[in-house]
Amino acid sequence: FYDWTRNNNQGAMFENYVAMELKTLTEMWEDSGEGNFKLFFIRDRDGRETDFLVTREDEPWLLAEAKVSRSEIAYHHKRHRTVLGNIPFIQIVMEKNVAEKLKPGIFQMSASRLFG
Repeated sequence: FYDWTRNNNQGAMFENYVAMELKTLTEMWEDSGEGNFKLFFIRDRDGRETDFLVTREDEPWLLAEAKVSRSEIAYHHKRHRTVLGNIPFIQIVMEKNVAEKLKPGIFQMSASRLFG
């Protein structure tokens, strides 16, 4: 997990990279006094998963999914978002030059733009 470069699967490697970036951000926000942030993943009873859930003050704050390339947002991510109070959802992609607002509260963006 911490050494994401040692994984040979491109998708898994990218997901671990995104995890480390989000973990770094949540720690930075906490250290700067922005609040209490935690990083989780979520999975429904049918096994459909969203890679990352960021909470702020123990409340759902942001959902994120890591993908190698731009793609349609899977329905279960939208469903998770709705169940959690319509918090923002962002699909973070390895593909460069992506910055899209697909619907209110639903985004797709390149990791290089988001974390750059």
